[in-house]
Amino acid sequence: MTSHPNQNPADSVALELLSTKWKPQIIVQLHENGPTGFGGLKGRLDGISNKVLSNNVDDLIERDVLHKEVLQESPRRVEYTLTPAGEDLYALIDATADWDGEYVESRGLPRVLIVDDDPRQVELLSSWLSAEYDVVTATDGKVAREALDETIDVAILDRHLPDTTGEKIVENARQGGISPPTGFLSSADVSISATELPADLLLSKPATRERVLEAVNTLYRMNELSALGRRVRAREHRLRFIRETHGPAVETVPAYERADAALDDLQEEWQNELEDRDAWRSLEEAESIDELLADVSGITDE
Repeated sequence: MTSHPNQNPADSVALELLSTKWKPQIIVQLHENGPTGFGGLKGRLDGISNKVLSNNVDDLIERDVLHKEVLQESPRRVEYTLTPAGEDLYALIDATADWDGEYVESRGLPRVLIVDDDPRQVELLSSWLSAEYDVVTATDGKVAREALDETIDVAILDRHLPDTTGEKIVENARQGGISPPTGFLSSADVSISATELPADLLLSKPATRERVLEAVNTLYRMNELSALGRRVRAREHRLRFIRETHGPAVETVPAYERADAALDDLQEEWQNELEDRDAWRSLEEAESIDELLADVSGITDE
């Protein structure tokens, strides 16, 4: 690649041409359709006027991006084709499309679904999250069920909607194999039985901006966990929420004690899962037969 140490890349002529509305479209049309007359170009560029098309074509000819051939003087007929420089410029346009596919369409902003029957609440949460997330909203159960699909990375749902509940929406999605990490919002007092809700995290209304952002970030990171790891983290979050809302005395209530004991069992199971994974990973990474046999001996001895 040729180096231009004295030139700021942001000041390039190519960027200047590609940052306009019509010039990239003219280049694409000529690349895809070959030699084209003025009328043919205008017909393929919806909304462009004769004057604007003429000015853009003249600019591209002056930059040696297009070649103009006069086919007939009377009535006048011309035909435009891309020069080698124009074909190279098309390659840049094509590369930007690849970039869109990689970073905008496939690996763009994480998608968050917000469900609440209060439009003001939906608007508020959306404004807090939209800088970091692609926000999808719903204000009733029907729209929420349709929106909760495999593209959703995190869901924040009001527990109590006029036509359904957050629990029913989540359970319906799980039956279809859709189970993004989910938080429930609730303005009502939450009982100890909330430790068994099908939610990874619980939030009280009204929630602050910082609390909502923290919750969504926490939920999004849970996508990296195994199914068992996610169950552990979800129960930990729900138990912490109950302690925060009911006070430390709740830890002596039988329902809480049972939920806490269930967490102990899950944590032990998860620890065993992690140890097994790490042990087998060491086998996969062994660099010699002797090292492999030593690793196998270590596992069997345990």
